[in-house]
Formats: sequence, C-alpha cells, structure tokens
Amino acid sequence: QLAFLEERRKAKELASSAATHDEAEKSSALEGTKSPWKFLTGAGSLGTYTVFGHQRFGTIVELWHDSAGGMSFRRSRDSKVKYVSVSGTWQDEQGLYAEGLASRVQAEGKLVEAGLSCGAWGNARQVAVGPSGPS
Repeated sequence: QLAFLEERRKAKELASSAATHDEAEKSSALEGTKSPWKFLTGAGSLGTYTVFGHQRFGTIVELWHDSAGGMSFRRSRDSKVKYVSVSGTWQDEQGLYAEGLASRVQAEGKLVEAGLSCGAWGNARQVAVGPSGPS
C-alpha cells in the first residue's frame, strides 16, 4: 500500500510540474504581444473624439469625450455605422462624427496601452489579452 501511495504522489507531482510548464509556456508566448487596437484622439464634428481601430477586422469605435455614454461604431470596413445609447437603444447613423480620425487610425494610430485618457469615458486600465492572444 505504501508503494501505491508513493506512486500516486509522484504522478501528482509530475502532473503539477507539467501544468506549471504549460502555464509558463503560454505566458511566454503572450509576452511581447501587443494590442490589435490602435487609437487617435482629435477633433470631430461635435468636439474631441478618441477613435479606436482594430488592425485585423477594421472595426471602428468612436468615443466623443463629452458624451453621456453613447457611442458610434462600425463593425467592419464595409459595415453601416451604428449608434448605441447609454440605455442600450440602437440606431443607424449617416457616418462617423470623426471620419477623418477613423480613416487615419490604422496608418497613424498608436497602440492602446493602459492609462489612455478618453475624456468622460475615463482611462484605459489594461489591455485585454485572452488565451488566443490580445483582443
């Protein structure tokens, strides 16, 4: 019985060591990854905006600094612009209010990092990195 218990203890140690190795490998694979989101801040038709652009999907999120909580976004490069209010209602928009920023964000934007100020929206606290990389 003691031999069985010793074998079981070794198996647990080996499994624990493998799990620790897997976690370290995942962590090092994510090390150095950067957010796929870029941003620019500047003038739009109603004032100051921060515009975020997803480098891979072409998604645009437009935050008006004086907003009460609504935002405009475009899901992909060819999608219609939508506005969502703070209460969750949706409507189509004619276009973005900061189209100039949106058209330049991919080429000129900076990568999103913690501490980014977005007016009434507050500051970015962290960049989300999921199991398959940054989101």
